[in-house]
Amino acid sequence: MRQEQVNFDTHKHVKNFEKAGFDIRQSESLVQVISASRDFDLSRLATKDQFISLEKDIKNLGENLRAEMKTNISELRTEMLDIKSELKGDIAELRTELKGDIASSHTLIKETSLSNLRWTITTIIAVLGGFMAFTYKVLGH
Repeated sequence: MRQEQVNFDTHKHVKNFEKAGFDIRQSESLVQVISASRDFDLSRLATKDQFISLEKDIKNLGENLRAEMKTNISELRTEMLDIKSELKGDIAELRTELKGDIASSHTLIKETSLSNLRWTITTIIAVLGGFMAFTYKVLGH
């Protein structure tokens, strides 16, 4: 290709453009652009086959990524269901414990109330007994 660049006759091409109706400035500009484009290294451009291969690679990567994401989502759902199940079990266990604690508290409250009630009744009976004894003594019977 470099050998062809050396043989590129710019003067001849300027004259051809002038014969085709371009003025001298237009002809020189066109030949200058064409000459500069010949210096471009075409080996750095991708071929159609390379583009097709790249397209296939990108498509495969996308499919692999989708499959991996599906798997990850499925695993996360399973893990979330396991956690949900564990939480339900923990909640049920706590509920049972709370019911037991509440029942114990009720029993303690009842026992305390009964004990206080017994003490109060005993005290009232003692006071009434003392009052009756006093009244009996005072009235003389």
